[in-house]
Amino acid sequence: SPYYENITINKSINLIGEDKNTTVIDGSKSEVIVYISADDVKISEFTIYNGRPGGMLIDFYGILFYECSNYEVSDNKFFRTDTGIGSYLGENGRIINNYFDGKIYSDSKGIKVCTSDTIIYNNYFTENSGEGIRVTSNPKSAENISIIKNVFTNNFYGIWGGAKNSLIQSNYLYNNQAGIGWLGVYTKIINNTVINTKFIITHPMYLEIFHGIDLCNDYNNISRNYVYNYLEGISLNSAEYNIISN
Repeated sequence: SPYYENITINKSINLIGEDKNTTVIDGSKSEVIVYISADDVKISEFTIYNGRPGGMLIDFYGILFYECSNYEVSDNKFFRTDTGIGSYLGENGRIINNYFDGKIYSDSKGIKVCTSDTIIYNNYFTENSGEGIRVTSNPKSAENISIIKNVFTNNFYGIWGGAKNSLIQSNYLYNNQAGIGWLGVYTKIINNTVINTKFIITHPMYLEIFHGIDLCNDYNNISRNYVYNYLEGISLNSAEYNIISN
């Protein structure tokens, strides 16, 4: 280690490193460091490092799953990747106990997911200039995304996107530009802690306001959240039939 590799996985496998702190896959600025197109793949105990920088209109990946089911990514570290993990058009994903550091690259993201029935649990996201987690509806809307007990610090957005019938619970978001922005429906946003916005001054006379929780769709349940030190704690934007409670 480091291993200067671009890896393609097209069959079921458990890919397990010796120690995530010392087993390093260096992508040498490649567009995708590890590409998976098979079901039942597990990846753990690696540092994924040095992918190609992306931008506002294009993403590159540390690990990319395409049309995959029953995958797991656990106990890894991601540094200098435009998007740490991307997942599209599959189902039954588990992303657990990973560390995502997005500094240096513009519009960096920890996770970009469009995979139904996915659990994102107990990960740490920091210094992502895009989002810690982006739930996307492109190319197909996902359902049943569970985002639970993750930590977000010093990102532009902690969580952004939308999926139907989802759960955002017991996450800790501190010192991000904005906390949670959600466009999904029939979602429970429960027991999250959202503290300290960073304000952006884009003009001497204009202060851009970001919210602790910004809700942009209908039929959601927001309850028992703690939002502190935001100009606007909870914002409803073209949203109807939502429940907000203690």
